[in-house]
Amino acid sequence: MPKRAVYDAFAAMSEADSITVDPHKVGFIQYAAGAVAMKDKRIVDLISYHAAYVFEEADDDNEEDKQVVLGSSIMEGSKAGATAAAVWAAHRLVPLNVSGYGHVIGRGIVTADWFAKKLATAEPFVVDGRRFEVRPLMHPDFHMVDFTFKEIGNDSLEAHNKLNQRIYELCSYATGRTYTKDFLTSSTSLSEEEYGQTPRIYAESRGFSENEWNTVGSVYILRSAVMTHFLRDEIRFNNYWNNLRDVFTSLLSEIIDEENKQKLAHTAA
Repeated sequence: MPKRAVYDAFAAMSEADSITVDPHKVGFIQYAAGAVAMKDKRIVDLISYHAAYVFEEADDDNEEDKQVVLGSSIMEGSKAGATAAAVWAAHRLVPLNVSGYGHVIGRGIVTADWFAKKLATAEPFVVDGRRFEVRPLMHPDFHMVDFTFKEIGNDSLEAHNKLNQRIYELCSYATGRTYTKDFLTSSTSLSEEEYGQTPRIYAESRGFSENEWNTVGSVYILRSAVMTHFLRDEIRFNNYWNNLRDVFTSLLSEIIDEENKQKLAHTAA
């Protein structure tokens, strides 16, 4: 059951001027399958791009020959037909109803809910005598779970950001082929310049002072899109979480080992 605010937001979509449909995460469809729905059809003229090498002009004198060329009503030029075929095939295999995508999306939301709750109550990770705490940015309304790691007792926001950036690097393509990783994540930076003072609320909840926020002015965030619908079973999910704790411990161990080697090299120099 979604929170009331989330339900009201979806119920009010008919009042919006435009709606963006971005199905590549929970829809399991290619990036190019995204769409923008506009209430005022006059916006089509604004975003249309006419490529002379793709579209032929209709005979203006013959009303019967006129056709609606939807292909030009996009923000770019020509598009690959494979995307449309992929959407068609996906919806034939998994229909847009409660037993199709509704079932898949519902399971993913439950898993994201469990994941966020585990992060919010997780015991500290102890590595080489140092303790690290992981906490979610907020409880998710959908599939995206945002979170950060913080070393307990280290109230430097700059150090916090460096820690989480390094975790992202180790869990992305940045440090090798992705299929060799046990955990993949994306990241973002919530800066004062872009988000105003809103990220400061999370920074303060993690123990960073107002002076730290004013000095650094941004919080580095890890982002995980929970796409699998195979973990909506408490036993399986708990096994997954226990394995994930081992992965996180290994990542923190690798980072601490890197820091120790850097300190040793600096001392030797």
